Amino acid sequence: MTDPWRAPGDVVGRVREELAQARRATDGDARQRGPQGPDRPEPPAATGHALDGRVQVTVTAGRVSDVTLDPRALRAPSEDLAAAIREAVNAAIEAHNAQAVAGVPDVPPLPDLTRMLDEVSDASRRAMEEAGEGMRDALAAVQRVSELHRRRPPGWAG
Repeated sequence: MTDPWRAPGDVVGRVREELAQARRATDGDARQRGPQGPDRPEPPAATGHALDGRVQVTVTAGRVSDVTLDPRALRAPSEDLAAAIREAVNAAIEAHNAQAVAGVPDVPPLPDLTRMLDEVSDASRRAMEEAGEGMRDALAAVQRVSELHRRRPPGWAG
């Protein structure tokens, strides 16, 4: 009889290994960012530029943390300056978002997740059936021994 606690094809083991890989990947990213104070990672920051670098915007932890304007940028018409600031902010936000998802492992497509869930469910059901069959076999053996014990002749020492 196979071990009823191990899923056929070890689907559960594969899922556990993928989860462990994802954990190792995110733990490595946290170590690369470095500490910021006691046990705190440095918040992610990204910078966007416009007007040939004369407008610079930094986004830290999802918020605009710095705006730097070269004095030459202030000579531009207000509409152009506003457009440059908007362009730099959007570039910083896009770079920040790219950083945020860079260390996140790809999520498998829904059909693959559904297939894996079906495999785990089927494997679990089979394992439970095998465990139940093993318990029924053990109970039947106990009943047979009990019946033999009850029917033994008087004075039988064996």
